[in-house]
Amino acid sequence: MIKKSLRILTFVLFSSGCSIIFEEDLSEEIVYVNMPIDGTVSQDQSQLFWWEMVDGAIGYNLQIVEGTFSDPLFLVMDTNATGDKFLFDLLPGEYEWRINGWNNYSETGYFYNLLTITDTVTYEE
Repeated sequence: MIKKSLRILTFVLFSSGCSIIFEEDLSEEIVYVNMPIDGTVSQDQSQLFWWEMVDGAIGYNLQIVEGTFSDPLFLVMDTNATGDKFLFDLLPGEYEWRINGWNNYSETGYFYNLLTITDTVTYEE
């Protein structure tokens, strides 16, 4: 009876931890940003945030602040995404955004970019 209980306990322990055992270590991986690139100045309030997917990542954390992360004025967004794109509308202002990839075992570092949204152009008749 004790041997059977130990086998069941061993099976449960290994089955519940398998995802951790087989997930990749992402700590040295880089999330490459496609757009908006660092220093982008745009009149478009609707911005597509697009990055390259990291092998082994099951999700991405996307954060945007007005100002910079070292001197934030306002947290605009903090969300998780499972794909490689996220569409978001921003009011005119200066922002910094960052992204990292993660799985149940580890995560990449954050990769930062500055973004400025200018007032939209209005035409007088």
